[in-house]
Formats: sequence, structure tokens, C-alpha cells
Amino acid sequence: MNINSNMRNSMKVPKNKLIYLASLYSLDSTPEIRQKRYEEVQELAAQMIKDGYITFSPITYNHPMAVKYSFPPGWTFWKPIDTCYLKKCDYMLIMIDKYNLWYRSEGIMAEIKIAKRLKKKIGYVRYESGRYWFEKF
Repeated sequence: MNINSNMRNSMKVPKNKLIYLASLYSLDSTPEIRQKRYEEVQELAAQMIKDGYITFSPITYNHPMAVKYSFPPGWTFWKPIDTCYLKKCDYMLIMIDKYNLWYRSEGIMAEIKIAKRLKKKIGYVRYESGRYWFEKF
């Protein structure tokens, strides 16, 4: 459920724009941690889609293939693929993880640079207990 917040830092995201949902994945991780992160972002992406947001989550899309076919988890492998998806999106939203480690992610930091270069709108999405809200970058 999206919380329409009156907070000063809230961000309005239209439902008719394509959202690239960036999230923490491979930083300091084991296969079990990557699975948990996948499940968390999948839950958020599903809720956003249920609420009418056109949402693309590279982790949700790529994780099952990465596990099944032993693709490497790091940014080097995924950069050309994720860059192509970012070009198509209108917004890049960064899922804030509960430990606030997203800013240490090589992939997320690179995606931010790419999104800025492409002049995409960037924001954050916080998700707790089935509720989420958007914030300005």
C-alpha cells in the first residue's frame, strides 16, 4: 500500500511512467542473503504493480536466471543489461534497505550516475510492513 505522505521530502510518482526499481543485491552477500534481498524487492515491486505503478525491478527479473545459470552477481556482468533498461525508464527509484547499505553498492551508485547522465528522475522508495512511500533524491 502506497502512503500518500505530506512530508516535506515526499515525491510524487505518476502511475503512467516506467519505474526502474534499483535495490541492494550483491554487496557483502552470500547466496542466502541475495535470496532474501530478491524476495524483499520482489514483494515491493509486486505491491507497486498491484497499486498501478509500471515497475521494472532488475533484481526481480534477473535473480532466478542468475541462480539457475550461475551468472555472476556483480555490476561488471550486469552493467550493459541494466544500462539498457535504465535508458527505457522514466524514473529510477532506489529501494532503501533496512540497514541503509544501498549507498555502498557499486551497482546502485553506477546506476545513479547513469540515470543522472540520462536526465532521469531519481528518488527513493522506503518499504516497511507492506507499506511504501516515495522520497526525493
